[in-house]
Amino acid sequence: ESDARIAKHAEEGLSSLQIYMAECARLCIDPMPSVISALDPKGIDMKVLKLSGIALTGIGPLVDVIRMNKNLKEIYLKGCNLEGTSMALFCHLVFLHNKLQVVDISGNQSVTNRGATAINRMLCRNRRITICRFHGTVPASLKGPLMVQLEANFHSSAVAREDYYTLKAAFEEMDHNKDGTADLKELVDFFSANDISIGEEKKKKKKAGVKSKAQHRTARAAERVAKNLMKQAD
Repeated sequence: ESDARIAKHAEEGLSSLQIYMAECARLCIDPMPSVISALDPKGIDMKVLKLSGIALTGIGPLVDVIRMNKNLKEIYLKGCNLEGTSMALFCHLVFLHNKLQVVDISGNQSVTNRGATAINRMLCRNRRITICRFHGTVPASLKGPLMVQLEANFHSSAVAREDYYTLKAAFEEMDHNKDGTADLKELVDFFSANDISIGEEKKKKKKAGVKSKAQHRTARAAERVAKNLMKQAD
C-alpha cells in the first residue's frame, strides 16, 4: 500500500511537507505545527530530520516522508513518545537509507526484546549507521548486542571488515600487558619480532636484499619505526 502511495506522491511531485499533510488527512490526524516546521516544503531531498521533543501520535504520518527522503544522513526522534510498534516500523523504514549515519531514538517508550531486535536488525542491515542513541528506550539488559553491532559498523566504515580483524589481531598481539593501549616498548617489540618497517627503512630494505635484512631488525630500527608511527597517530 505504501509503495502505491509513494508512486503517486512522486508522480504528483509532492514535497516532504505536502506528503505529511496528505498522510495526516488520510489517517484522520491533525497535522502538528512543530512537525510542519521541520519538513521541507520544496522537495524530498532532506539531509537531516529533527523531530526530537515532539510527542508524536505514532510514526504513521511520517512513513512515506521517511521512505521518500533517501538522502537523509541524520534522524533525531529523541523523546517523541514512540511505542514499540512505531519503533519497529521506523527501524524497518531505514534499511535502505545508505547515507544515514546518525539515529537518535533515545527517551522514547521502553521497548521489549522484540523492539530491541528490530533496532539490532536495523543496525545490521544498514551498516552506515555508526551513531545510534537509545538511552532510556532500550533497557540495559538488551543493550549488549546493539553496542557490539554499533562498534562493528563504526570499524567497517573506517576500514574493510577483513582489515579490521587483521588490525585487531595485531593489536592484541602487541598489547602484552592487556591494558588496552600500546606503548612505545610494545610497538618496538612488535615491529622487531615481525620485521615491519615504514618510510625510509622500508626503501633501504628493498635495496639491501635478503643478506642484510637482519641488520634492519635491530631494536634501533624498530624504535625508529615505532616513533614514526606514534607521530603519525598524533
